[in-house]
Amino acid sequence: MRSTAILLASCAAVASARVFQVSINVAPDRHVNLLADLDELERTHRTLHIQNQNQNPLDQEEEAQTSEMYRSVSSGLGASIAEPGVYCQAYSDPNGRDELGDPFYEGSDSKFADEPVPIGSVLCVDDKGKLFIHGDDGDDGEADLGGEGDAGKGGKGGLHSAKHYVNVQFRTSWDKFVRGHVPIDSLKPTAELKLPEEVLDALVMSGMGVSASIVGCQLYEDKEGTKPVGEPFTTLDVHYGSKPVPVKAIKCTVS
Repeated sequence: MRSTAILLASCAAVASARVFQVSINVAPDRHVNLLADLDELERTHRTLHIQNQNQNPLDQEEEAQTSEMYRSVSSGLGASIAEPGVYCQAYSDPNGRDELGDPFYEGSDSKFADEPVPIGSVLCVDDKGKLFIHGDDGDDGEADLGGEGDAGKGGKGGLHSAKHYVNVQFRTSWDKFVRGHVPIDSLKPTAELKLPEEVLDALVMSGMGVSASIVGCQLYEDKEGTKPVGEPFTTLDVHYGSKPVPVKAIKCTVS
């Protein structure tokens, strides 16, 4: 009875967390299944189960071979997912900075290359709009600012618009990452932005309507923003200690 209760509790926890599988093609006829959580950056060093897409269930030797467990996948040709309403992006690095191929979702796979390329992490969300084009390639700068003062050059004119925000990433444990949108020049409770209230380190990932490279974000212990936590973080991450520190609010401004 006790084992049954534990099993039911485990199933309930998995269901509430919305866990699903991302399929990564490691060869033309082979793929691995990565267990992913919604809105969390998954590093590809987690345990994976390799399968053969042309597997014959009557071939016991092949079945035993494809049941072998691997602890990492270092490269692949592409990725796909069959979970409805989920959108994913693969990255070549473990921190989710360098996009690999296009976003993929049910009915639309992503091809990375004709030859295996490095895969470091995968992010899956329930809104395609959350998948940012990272980095300062001009897409998040003057193009969206129009004639709003000198904001594109680093000034603060016109940056109170809802169009101007940055995408930040919090690391809450060794392999847990959470991202969220933070409006420019506005003190916001982290809970309101669906960001964690504990953090190990943080960094600015990208910007919309403003270049990420000119933005700094300050964390606070209190919702009123009177007790700063550490130094402001930018596109260079700030580490807050060996254990997560409590945070209740955040404000991002143009430097």
